[in-house]
Amino acid sequence: MLSRRLIPVNAPMWTLPDHPASAIPRKKQAMKGIPVELLSESSPSRDAALRAYSALRASGVIDPRAFEAAVTVLRHHHPETQPWHARHILAGWLAPDA
Repeated sequence: MLSRRLIPVNAPMWTLPDHPASAIPRKKQAMKGIPVELLSESSPSRDAALRAYSALRASGVIDPRAFEAAVTVLRHHHPETQPWHARHILAGWLAPDA
């Protein structure tokens, strides 16, 4: 049976439930096919994805669409990354303390 996780009404739409990949240390993630530069703080793909998200939100685009657009930008730079993993990585960049 699938368990449902309640998300508060005021929580951002890009908050993702815990995924098994979140338990994998970053170095092991890189060995699982994720480029090391994708996990870097100064990655050009990270900058492009965050810039896309910020610009869309500033122009009034709703959160889920801005988030998916940023995922598309990230996957453009790293097509080998699975969509769910790109979402997980981007969510971590947007809310690093969550």
